[in-house]
Amino acid sequence: MRTRIERDFDPDVVRRLKADVRHDITVDGPELAARGLRAALVDELQMVVCPVVVGAGKRFFPDRVRLKLELVNDRRFRHAVVVLRYTVRGLIDMKAGGPSGPSGLWIEK
Repeated sequence: MRTRIERDFDPDVVRRLKADVRHDITVDGPELAARGLRAALVDELQMVVCPVVVGAGKRFFPDRVRLKLELVNDRRFRHAVVVLRYTVRGLIDMKAGGPSGPSGLWIEK
């Protein structure tokens, strides 16, 4: 297993990396994941849902992005923890189009 650290997020570098590797690429952290979603680089989302209300924190999804998701798998664990796995089928980036409707850029996968 090799680790590669990039100093800046460049969607073209990530596209080349995805094309060159046979294994999955994992991205952690809401800011980096949001940039990958906006660039249509994310094929799958895995969410771990814990039934705890903390009152603040980072959002899971970026603002002004609508995703078309398909549930692939769900697993339940003790204490009501659930892992949800979704395939990303497409997204609408509302950044250019405004929040009032699906007038942004639609990307189908």
